[in-house]
Amino acid sequence: MLKEAEFIHCACYYRTAFTHLHQGYETAENTRNLDELLQYHSELTNLGAAYSRPVVTHSSLNSKMGNIVGLIADGKDRKVVPTFYPDLDDMLNGGLPEKTLTILAAEVHGGKTQALINMAHRQAQNGKNVLCVTLEMSEMDYMHRFISLISDIPLYELQDQDKSPSVQKRLSTFQSTWADNLSGQYGNIHIVDHDDGEFSAAQLQQHILRYGSDNIDIVYIDYLNLMNPSVPFRAADTYATAKKIAEELRLLAKKMSIPIVTATQVNRPGMNTKLEELDMNYVSESIGVPATADLMLFLAGRDDSGKKHEGEKRYKIVKNRMAPFTDSIELFYTDAHTLKMYDSSEMDIWLKDQELTRDLMSRETL
Repeated sequence: MLKEAEFIHCACYYRTAFTHLHQGYETAENTRNLDELLQYHSELTNLGAAYSRPVVTHSSLNSKMGNIVGLIADGKDRKVVPTFYPDLDDMLNGGLPEKTLTILAAEVHGGKTQALINMAHRQAQNGKNVLCVTLEMSEMDYMHRFISLISDIPLYELQDQDKSPSVQKRLSTFQSTWADNLSGQYGNIHIVDHDDGEFSAAQLQQHILRYGSDNIDIVYIDYLNLMNPSVPFRAADTYATAKKIAEELRLLAKKMSIPIVTATQVNRPGMNTKLEELDMNYVSESIGVPATADLMLFLAGRDDSGKKHEGEKRYKIVKNRMAPFTDSIELFYTDAHTLKMYDSSEMDIWLKDQELTRDLMSRETL
């Protein structure tokens, strides 16, 4: 055990360290055991190394005015990663800017993973390098979904352990086509399968650095509520914990100069609320999550009474720091077989793909 004077000295040190890093010093301050204090020191040291590159930058507007105005005029004042959904990109002034945090909210089984994977697929399809972290599904589940989107083979046929000869033939054809033509057109899709409840922003940074921050254009995390804060701290409730995780993710997005996209659930009242009435107060666990986000979208529930077609998926932007577009109801269209998503400007493509998958299904049953 530490003597009182030694403890006060150590507690003051850890108070300062925790305050500078994440204001979580209470745990160390109230710890009298030397081994525990040394453990916190090790965690702080590791986190400090992970966050060693400063986020703060200094610019003089007067001296850079000419260059800045020129960049703005040329549309090069910010790095943007398009979603490659035309309507959505129009509402975001081109896409998802670097150093931003985007959050999708939906009910349980409300399409969060489907939306994240579809956005990642579109970006990789257009040459972007994507890092996907799955904290719920397995890596193979993610692989199945990406292959279904790329190959147009229905997802459940890929998951079926007893595949028919026609499915095996289509897989063989796709494998050859991928090797000969498609692989060079796609960006890299990195999938990290991590245990839920143990993943943090600090660990995410290590994965980004593993691939090289210049080799990652955007990050997807499925999903926020399964993460932990990087530094242990005493939280009175889940509100503070969820808010802390969101703040750390946004800090990391700024530090790495990339957009980060994740998801959360709507709360119980939100499950029984029409999409038109949903706002940031209907986020599960913490309104501090949407308060931290730069972009917030709600996906309509499975029993959405407002949709006009079975394959329609309505959504609403409730917060948008990229452009003055919020609160209007927008549309995605989905293919039930591949789970592929299209925006409202692509209805003709959606209908064509629907016919394709139905045709393949009818051939399968002959």
